[in-house]
Amino acid sequence: LSLPWQPPTVGWWKLEGPWSTKRLLPGKTLLFSKWRGAPTAISALLSIHLSGGLRKPKEKAPTPLLRPGGSETGALVGLFMPWPNLSLAVEPLKSADASVATVRADARRQLEDYLRGRGIKLDGREKRPTWIVAAGVERALSMSSYQRISSLASRASRGAKAKDWQTLGQIFHISHAELVALAEYLLSSPGSIIARCVARHRVPQD
Repeated sequence: LSLPWQPPTVGWWKLEGPWSTKRLLPGKTLLFSKWRGAPTAISALLSIHLSGGLRKPKEKAPTPLLRPGGSETGALVGLFMPWPNLSLAVEPLKSADASVATVRADARRQLEDYLRGRGIKLDGREKRPTWIVAAGVERALSMSSYQRISSLASRASRGAKAKDWQTLGQIFHISHAELVALAEYLLSSPGSIIARCVARHRVPQD
């Protein structure tokens, strides 16, 4: 899963990768401090402790759990983006005996059918960042809805390396690898989950 938060209190889903129960993770903690540098310093100490100590010279840093895309804020903003069209392309399989693999395979099938039905071809050969693919396909599906989310993104994105969402082009061709990654993204990212919940309750988005 690509969830940017701590594991759930109740283990209703088998966690994998960086969220696996095999790895020691801190609990849910709120930290208040009079000094601005204290939270950063404490966070650094926890990171050193959880990663097994200080890195050796020239040793590659571990992948950060809470900063997908590194210094590019678009990757993190994209996780929380309620994609108006793509979020509704996938409806998680609801079955008591369905495995995680089955849910993922069904999400890929749904997304493939959705994209083909809207003229998005699956003959690409690239493997672009998933948030870039989501933005480009969303823009190809509807310019008006993309204007709304690009406006949201411009207010949330910060930093010299942040991409301008208005300059991201439409994407009409994606590869199989991008399809798999996008299905996983839409299945598990917070923004897509919220968008589906809102749609189920018919809450207006405009």
